[in-house]
Amino acid sequence: MKANNQEGASPSAGSAGSAWSWLHGRVSIEGRDADLRRHQVAAWVGRPVGNWLVRGIAGAILTGDLRSQGQSHAIQPGLLLGIAATRQWLDQQGWRPYLRNSFALSGSKAALASGGTVAAMDLRIGVDSGWRVGPGELYATARGFGGPIFWTAPGRSETGTDRYKFQLGGGAALAVGSWVVFAEATPLGEIGVTAGLGLGW
Repeated sequence: MKANNQEGASPSAGSAGSAWSWLHGRVSIEGRDADLRRHQVAAWVGRPVGNWLVRGIAGAILTGDLRSQGQSHAIQPGLLLGIAATRQWLDQQGWRPYLRNSFALSGSKAALASGGTVAAMDLRIGVDSGWRVGPGELYATARGFGGPIFWTAPGRSETGTDRYKFQLGGGAALAVGSWVVFAEATPLGEIGVTAGLGLGW
């Protein structure tokens, strides 16, 4: 659900769009290290509420796996839902970059091919800062997050959380009329890659 940077700088307009993401997080489940990887897609619709742009998000987990203690558990298609809000606090002026922040609450659940399910709740707080030059945009991003992960399997139910509760990275966007094409990479913390298309009005 990495759609928090491309809905327009001003909350005076609405937005819609979709994005694909690949995420790789290191997690701890009942004290055991594990890797959680997933490909997912999401779509959103946003509208202004005061100075904030609030978006409803719905999507699907496509594929992935949960690797723990030398075993790999394939993730089957699942559901994700969320809500997010973004506000710009500083406009770009000369060499001073713009500054905006975001809040997002989401939940996801998918079945495992080996039996059972994996589910997660996630609350994220982010800060983005960058520059717009003509139709293009470059920005840096930092996010902190947290929430439980639930792994159920035949005969057991376990709870965990992310080991690295942050993301650091950057992205770029290009506006073509009312459309925006964007891409983002977060190589530090929870590793991720996102690409998508947004529409503002």
